[in-house]
Amino acid sequence: MLKEKIAIIVPLYNDWDSYDCLLEDILKFKKEHTDILIDNFVIDDSSSVIPDVYNEEIKEVLRLNTNVGHQRAISVGLSYVVDNYDYDAIIVMDADGEDKVLDIDLFLKAYRNDRTQIIFAERGKRHEGLRFRLFYFIYKIIFHALTGTKINFGNFCIIPINIGKKLVHVSEIWNHFACGVIRSKNKYETVIIERGVRYKGKSKMNFTSLIIHGLSAVSVFMDKVAVRLIIIMGLGVFIAFLGIVVVSFFKLFTDMAIPGWATSAVIGFIIILLQSVLIILFIAFMVLNNKNQKLIIPIRDYKEFLGDIIKVGV
Repeated sequence: MLKEKIAIIVPLYNDWDSYDCLLEDILKFKKEHTDILIDNFVIDDSSSVIPDVYNEEIKEVLRLNTNVGHQRAISVGLSYVVDNYDYDAIIVMDADGEDKVLDIDLFLKAYRNDRTQIIFAERGKRHEGLRFRLFYFIYKIIFHALTGTKINFGNFCIIPINIGKKLVHVSEIWNHFACGVIRSKNKYETVIIERGVRYKGKSKMNFTSLIIHGLSAVSVFMDKVAVRLIIIMGLGVFIAFLGIVVVSFFKLFTDMAIPGWATSAVIGFIIILLQSVLIILFIAFMVLNNKNQKLIIPIRDYKEFLGDIIKVGV
């Protein structure tokens, strides 16, 4: 019986110490699962030195030309593996320990049960501080309100190769991998997995990083966000117009006493109406302009971001 071939891609930025711990866990997992051939790929977004100890344990290290960020590093790594190798499935995970190697068993079980969908880790208990969890909860509410989409998973997943070959043609994964999968209409499922504890150090995800991450997620659904904002602004236009009509009617066609602030109210409604119309036009032109921009297709463009390809493994 042929061994299943699994590639693990890990985006990394100046965190080889954590990867040392992750690699130890992967090696233990490999010893317990001799029926699986596992190769490790590191997408290195930094200029740090690769420790010599990994020469036989990592298949390749992909050095990027510049720091493109976590999400785009995943897109580059996924595109490279799909373009150059023939694995049965690809696992995406972080090096910090919050994605636990032991949970790969759950992925493999779900993957073997249905090889036509991506399996994501839906987070159960989290270990971040209260402030981070509060802001993350607020972010999910705002995200759902703007896009009409719920997201309860991150990047930790297993991708059957037949879906991976399709996914690398989806431009949206360049900005946000998980949202890009949702937008791609490819089938996916989640398994509830408790988030692990970091191997070392503290999370680099601060308040600013969380906002940037959130904006990247929202950008994937920009057309939906634009439609919702236009509807809201359209409602503002209707209310302002109705206010002008009502106040003007009572002032011009009835004998009712109109308070002195009625004129100010009409002026206020006119300002709201004009601002709403301008915002609608701005959103519409912004969406049309985005449609004319050249999209980055990961499988086509990933080589532009690749620097050195270091084949450290055998």
